[in-house]
Amino acid sequence: MALSVAGLAPQKPRVAYQITGVSIAELSSKPGPSGGYPDLYQANDFEPDYEITGPLSLNLRAERAGKSQGRTYTIRVLATDCSGAYPFDVVVEVPHDRGP
Repeated sequence: MALSVAGLAPQKPRVAYQITGVSIAELSSKPGPSGGYPDLYQANDFEPDYEITGPLSLNLRAERAGKSQGRTYTIRVLATDCSGAYPFDVVVEVPHDRGP
């Protein structure tokens, strides 16, 4: 799925926006031995399921593991103007299917 966060950032003159990183979390649907829900994405050392294609655009994989609660992408964006740099996050969720 192609995604652009350009529409989510306020359009102000002399402000530059850029995606600086993406993190992925995909929690198991079953608790682990320590009681929490393990992160299947991190535990399996999957290849990155995203590609940054421009300053405010990227491709994300719009599916999740069969045994997870769903996948969450956290997209880190940096806004820079004459007064400094200000990071913010955009969160995209790929929920568990809502089958019949």
